[in-house]
Amino acid sequence: MSHAETRNINYQTGTSACTQCNRTEEKVMIPLARRYLEDAGFQLLTRRDLDLCESLNTGYLVRLSLLPNVEGCDPNISRQFYPEYFSGVNGTNTTELMFDGKVLVYRRGYSSEVKTGRMLLKKLEYIEASLVQRIAATIK
Repeated sequence: MSHAETRNINYQTGTSACTQCNRTEEKVMIPLARRYLEDAGFQLLTRRDLDLCESLNTGYLVRLSLLPNVEGCDPNISRQFYPEYFSGVNGTNTTELMFDGKVLVYRRGYSSEVKTGRMLLKKLEYIEASLVQRIAATIK
């Protein structure tokens, strides 16, 4: 589906006159959104990714903390985006999905940096950031 085709979809325009139309458009939009995310290089973040990140970045100053408020979130969003995770024996195989499948978090690959030299400025920035973080923690 091209951009011109998605422009014609009136998904959630605020009018309740055509709820059947909205359901039909939703069935089109969900696989389309997944395909666009995957085509852009995004991958679903899993528990394994977070565990790997946590074990590799112990003591690192900048971390990714994910604590969403899942109240009111659609519990079926993961079923609609990833039906293959729910094709198990009892119909639910959400061991890889975080937050009981109510929130889908995407990542766009891993990378590493290689620097040579003394990196004096980077070390000073790290010390400054560490001090600011400690001072902020003691103020709280």
